[in-house]
Amino acid sequence: MSVPSTSPVIDDRILLGLFLPLFILPLLHPMGFIVALAIIPIGYLSVYGLQQSEIFLMLTLFAPVLKSSPLNPIPPELDLTVLFYVLFLSVTGLLFLFRKRKLTKLEVLDLLILVFTLIVIASFLNSPGKVRDYALFKLIRFLFLSLPFFFFPRMMSGLDFRRLSRLFAIPGSAICLALFIVYPDSNVMKDSGNSYLTVAAIAGIALLFAATHFVQENRIGWKLVYLFAMTADLILIFKTNSRGGILFGGVVLFCYFIIVFKSKRALIFFSLIFLTLATFFTYVLYPDFFTRFFNMFKQHKGSSISTRFIVYKLALKLISQRWIAGIGLGGFSDYHFLKYPHNLILEVFVEHGIAGFLTFLGILLAVISRGIAAFRKGAIHTVLAPYLLAALFMLLFQMTSFGLESTRLFFFFAGCLVTFYRQPLQNSGDSQSVNPI
Repeated sequence: MSVPSTSPVIDDRILLGLFLPLFILPLLHPMGFIVALAIIPIGYLSVYGLQQSEIFLMLTLFAPVLKSSPLNPIPPELDLTVLFYVLFLSVTGLLFLFRKRKLTKLEVLDLLILVFTLIVIASFLNSPGKVRDYALFKLIRFLFLSLPFFFFPRMMSGLDFRRLSRLFAIPGSAICLALFIVYPDSNVMKDSGNSYLTVAAIAGIALLFAATHFVQENRIGWKLVYLFAMTADLILIFKTNSRGGILFGGVVLFCYFIIVFKSKRALIFFSLIFLTLATFFTYVLYPDFFTRFFNMFKQHKGSSISTRFIVYKLALKLISQRWIAGIGLGGFSDYHFLKYPHNLILEVFVEHGIAGFLTFLGILLAVISRGIAAFRKGAIHTVLAPYLLAALFMLLFQMTSFGLESTRLFFFFAGCLVTFYRQPLQNSGDSQSVNPI
């Protein structure tokens, strides 16, 4: 079904007031017009953010790829992620106090999350002394910058999810386009301190959100906007040279197109042809973007994949030796320079032992079962589709990249699946419904 218009709407009087600098500042200074053009979007986002907090939620999730880039508007000494996170928590707190946000009841899955959190804390106490600083870093990031995102979706209404979806698809893709422009290649990303894996994850998520809006939107003008957004996200994934981003993003997007193929055949053919051409021209212009990806199909699969097999074997060896209590939080960094096994399940088992492994596996299976339940209810054909796709994308990505301290996106989209499962799909457009179709 088509997605109703969910553009960030502000009261007309406030909107007109935001345009006043455009008429006043040029009269006061020759550079006033340029200053006004900078002030208007900042004012717009500020007013909108005080009304709805999902703008700050989106910026918090995208901040890691901005803070180390030339796009960062604040001094590098200040952490952009923390800044947006504080704004998000502040606005959400205000909305909660004014009863515009509600907390939902806890369930069995939350008990598993609590048990796993206690195991992580116990593993920190069990971490080797020489890696204690790194273990503390992992613990803080997990407790404060990753785990809370599992619960934030439960305070969001159906209208909030629709707004956030559009924010991911349009401003999110605009950020991806800007990153593509400012970074010549993936090596420059790494030299600037920006992980190409995180950039690929953000670009993949924006791609999936833009793709579902493209399929579900009926207005031709907006279709073209989303098609352009998909192209910007796609070429950024190529530029990162991330094999996981290219492979998993492509697989999830292809599966989605196959599912909706029957009802929108011509549309899907058009989008596939367009994306194929975008891929082809990107390859012709920038063949280096695909070097690491094509290594997967050669006898020597590249140092990165070879190293992954080495750390997998090392992790399995350590598990066989310390499978009861594990080697402690951050303990893997004492055995290999990569610091983590590049597989979240292996990392949990090797550092937290059998109890942590079984608890985390229970969380994972519970989240997957809720995603499958939402899919069977037809959520893939609704405005919930991009959240299901992004959750699958991040689950696959976490199995080849990212450590426990970098699970913010994974926990957020997992929390979305839990939220969707708690309330059945509804056919109304009620803004308080979690799943409006």
